[in-house]
Amino acid sequence: MINKDTDKLAKNLVAIATKTASLKRFYHGSPHDIERIEPKVPRKSGNFPGGHTGIYTHPTLDAAAMYALGRDKENKNRGWGVTASGKLLALPDMPINDKGYVYEYESDNYVPPPDDHKAIGYALQGNPKLIKKHEVYSKDFQDRILRAKSKETFMDEFKDLLKEDMDKKAEAEVAT
Repeated sequence: MINKDTDKLAKNLVAIATKTASLKRFYHGSPHDIERIEPKVPRKSGNFPGGHTGIYTHPTLDAAAMYALGRDKENKNRGWGVTASGKLLALPDMPINDKGYVYEYESDNYVPPPDDHKAIGYALQGNPKLIKKHEVYSKDFQDRILRAKSKETFMDEFKDLLKEDMDKKAEAEVAT
């Protein structure tokens, strides 16, 4: 009989083995204008196997741009979230950066996010190739920057946005 620890270890090993070898583009959003991004272990990593050290990225520039605009330079803001479709939901009084940066990478060495925490993004391993640094401006993404009605309703509103993303993804899968 497999116990929970053995089962978890097996799932983690499968996740590590499912690193894919196809070359893809990924995007990392940051409020910082930097020359090199250091690989890190993410906070709140769900069941990410081994808490992978990597450069955490998203498959779309829009989602990465929302991280660049939503995250403050000191990394202290806690009242915001980004959906897979690239929408930023923030508390009513939370400041949004006027400008941020999105680093575009190309890599074939990455680990997909765990099923229970897709928001972490893809962990790029090794030395991914930096293709380009994009400057992004909040004025260009106003249709994607949403404000929660209140601190009390934030989580429910964010869950609704996530459900909307999942519903759209399911509809697209049915249509194909």
